Amino acid sequence: MEAFRFKLEGLLKLRRFKERKIKIELGNIVKEIQNTKDQIVDLLKQVDHIYDSEESALQSSTKARMLQAFPLFIQAKKDEIEMKRTLQFSLEKKYEAKVQEMKITMGEVKVIESLKEKKILEYKKVKEKKQNEELEDLYLMRKKSLEGAL
Repeated sequence: MEAFRFKLEGLLKLRRFKERKIKIELGNIVKEIQNTKDQIVDLLKQVDHIYDSEESALQSSTKARMLQAFPLFIQAKKDEIEMKRTLQFSLEKKYEAKVQEMKITMGEVKVIESLKEKKILEYKKVKEKKQNEELEDLYLMRKKSLEGAL
């Protein structure tokens, strides 16, 4: 009997490839989200540092122009933080969409794999049945040859 051959093997490979591709994309999105969070933390630390610098500048003799620069610089940092939070929000939405796509793809792979398992079981049953029939035929032939010899 010929070896088992699954007709949808090519499709299964494509679905698995798509699943791996989505997993890689999910990993990249998670990495981007983490980088954005780290950047937000750094920006917040910079704002705190600017406030500390402003306080120390107020305690010493400083020029008015320098004091005018602090609020502008702080506002620029806060705007940058807001942009990063917006980016983080959009990345999280993108992540959720990819997770949904991943669930669908995993479901497709699972369906094809379960179909493949069913086909393998059917093949094994047919193969076993043929082997049993051949053994039974051999047994009957041997039995007839032994009866004929007596």
